[in-house]
Amino acid sequence: MKKSLVLCLLLFHAFIACDDPASPQKKADIIHLEKITRDSDILALYPALQFTHGGLDRYEFYDERYLRFEDIPVRYMSLSMSDDQLHVSNVDIKLFKQKEDVKALKDKLTKAYGQPGGDSSNDFSTFGDEELLVWKNNHQLVGLFTEKNFETVAKITKEPTVHIVFVKPEEINN
Repeated sequence: MKKSLVLCLLLFHAFIACDDPASPQKKADIIHLEKITRDSDILALYPALQFTHGGLDRYEFYDERYLRFEDIPVRYMSLSMSDDQLHVSNVDIKLFKQKEDVKALKDKLTKAYGQPGGDSSNDFSTFGDEELLVWKNNHQLVGLFTEKNFETVAKITKEPTVHIVFVKPEEINN
């Protein structure tokens, strides 16, 4: 009876240990999404991570322990490759429903790129219940989608998203 009990306890602990995967072993395993450029080869840079192939040119990653954008935890990341399959064309990021994190992200993006402006590129579209802020630099457009009443609402009900579009420098000036 004691042997059976010990065996059951060992199996139970092994099951729990397997169910809770370990955190990243090295800081280099964490993907800092703000460091991705048009020329980044994400799959080669992070070979140990399990990306899900979501179609012809789309790759997804769901493990929030490995994802950060401007030091803010990210729930989900998806990236698309350009037609030549050599360049990243865009990255979609889903944040957690943490109002403080979104405020911090807005402040960091404004500090890095200046005040957000309108989107004249037609790369972003919003629905009636969303607000869009767009930041531009010399190689990307960063769009932050939040609830329209983000500043006044006490709690976020819809997860904020970030859409990063990588462009050639000559395209961003048009």
